[in-house]
Amino acid sequence: RDTLFDQKFTKILYINPNAQHFLPLEEGFLSKMKEIVSPIDFEVKADIPSIDDLLSNIKEENSHLLVIFDDMNEEAWSSDIVGILFVRLSSHMRISVMLTNHGTSNAKHFQKIIRSTNLLFIWKSLSDRLQLSTLNKKIFPYRPQFLEKCFEKAYAIQGKYAFLVINASQANELSHLGYCVSCNIFPYKKDDSDQLTHCPVYFHYKDAKLT
Repeated sequence: RDTLFDQKFTKILYINPNAQHFLPLEEGFLSKMKEIVSPIDFEVKADIPSIDDLLSNIKEENSHLLVIFDDMNEEAWSSDIVGILFVRLSSHMRISVMLTNHGTSNAKHFQKIIRSTNLLFIWKSLSDRLQLSTLNKKIFPYRPQFLEKCFEKAYAIQGKYAFLVINASQANELSHLGYCVSCNIFPYKKDDSDQLTHCPVYFHYKDAKLT
């Protein structure tokens, strides 16, 4: 979390529609998550909370809430509350939002949420090969296959689980210089060393070597 966020969270709210079904069977999941995020408060919900419920978590002056929507898909994209979270509350309140998704959508708030997202994590989908080209056309319309070329480099660096990160934040200086796509962003242990190595790789959207 320290790699992705500048803020120090006081609470993490994890929302998954299957929470009431699978979490009772996955006691290890809850204990592991609480151990990872400790001393941050960690809460699980199955339904999207109301705006008042969300705001109740940031009453204290130094409080900051991280909301994670996992496996919500169409339910999240169609939710007015999620739309307000991304467009208004995450920009002006002490609330950060993460949302997982599979593919694109025609839902009510999909385009608005995507435009308001600062960080996009992309994995290749074998079941939807148009997804990457569609995203490329929207973000890099004058650089055909740019993301495809970035993935080729990312696979060589990270292996079969490679992913790309698109940083669309206005506050990101590298994005303004053309380096808005990266991979290998998380620290990792190299060989038998206990020390963490941090070596992110950035791709310039005008780099001739990628086209």
